[in-house]
Amino acid sequence: MTAYDVIVFGATGFTGRLAAIRLASETGITFAIAGRNKSKLEEVAKLCAVKPAIIVADAGNAESVRAMVSQGRVIANFAGPFALYGEAVIAACAELGRSYCDITGESPFIAEMIERYQAKALETGACLIPMSGFDSVPSDMLAFLAMTEGERHGWRLTKLTHYCQIGGGFNGGTLETALTLGEQKKTNILQNLNSLIPDKDWVRAPRTVLAPTYEPLLKRWSSLFFMHFVNASVVRRSIFLRDPENKNLGNIDYSERMLFPDGTAGKLQAFAMTSVLGLMGAMTGNALGRAFLRKLGPSAGEGPSEKSRLEGFYKGTLIGRDDEQARLMVKMKFKGDPGNEFTCMSAIATAVLLAQGKATMTGFTTPSTALGNALIQALEARGVVFSTDYL
Repeated sequence: MTAYDVIVFGATGFTGRLAAIRLASETGITFAIAGRNKSKLEEVAKLCAVKPAIIVADAGNAESVRAMVSQGRVIANFAGPFALYGEAVIAACAELGRSYCDITGESPFIAEMIERYQAKALETGACLIPMSGFDSVPSDMLAFLAMTEGERHGWRLTKLTHYCQIGGGFNGGTLETALTLGEQKKTNILQNLNSLIPDKDWVRAPRTVLAPTYEPLLKRWSSLFFMHFVNASVVRRSIFLRDPENKNLGNIDYSERMLFPDGTAGKLQAFAMTSVLGLMGAMTGNALGRAFLRKLGPSAGEGPSEKSRLEGFYKGTLIGRDDEQARLMVKMKFKGDPGNEFTCMSAIATAVLLAQGKATMTGFTTPSTALGNALIQALEARGVVFSTDYL
């Protein structure tokens, strides 16, 4: 018998602390916070409107992690980089049949976890939803809504282009995750948009367009969005899980791009961002570049000010095309910075739905596949606005 509906693991980190405070405002949920430092956990507990229980558990000690997991219905994991600290938690959840969500954007790590623990999770009935923060809920839910509408209207949507506008802060945990990916030299897996699909015969994704492009419907220039490869792999797993036998679904071209203004100025900005992304990729891929970024950027546990977080925003527009015919625009917007405010809100909403037994699938799944419209409604109740325009 479980003692708590939700356990927030990694509650002393920047996003974990925000998540614990947010979870304390949820009604009807019993929860605990967990981490390896009891005194720091006690400090976090003081910030919560409803005082949580405290569980000491160290990601490096599998026995302590298992003991923690055994006490919860759902484990919401905020302790990253997940490739370094996440496997013991996932393994225990799969073995004990507990639900799980996290905020990772480390698709190579999740690909390994699926290979190692999917069979056990299906056997025990564990539902595991990694990537439940800004990576990759907006992407997954916009694609879900577009494809649902496409099926309802009888359209065969073959191209889904998600255009993003974001503003907000940057925390040390996100930087450390990016640097860890560079250290592990798994760029080839990261850029494989089928990395989360176990069927090796499933159609490969169309080639990603790296150069700036112009979108006539929006009258804007765009560059590739820096989280494209991660988010696209999640969307493609969702598409796969919708109908694993339909290999033709692999032909659907999903891409993510960042918007810039019209005209020469916007074009120059798009080309400049493309160059910046290339430079960042080169820097994270070598030791000197990583050392420079660690020195320049925020440390793990540090993050933007409350003012920066609250003044941030996300606006997404996904255009669905049937071949070259544009059929619809699905839009989503949220007030608050994506990497912290949205991420914490989204992961906690996911954890609460899991605690309420709303998941419709077990094993490693995705936000849209496991929770679908229930997650849409939960996000709307927390301030996210969705809309659809037909073209």
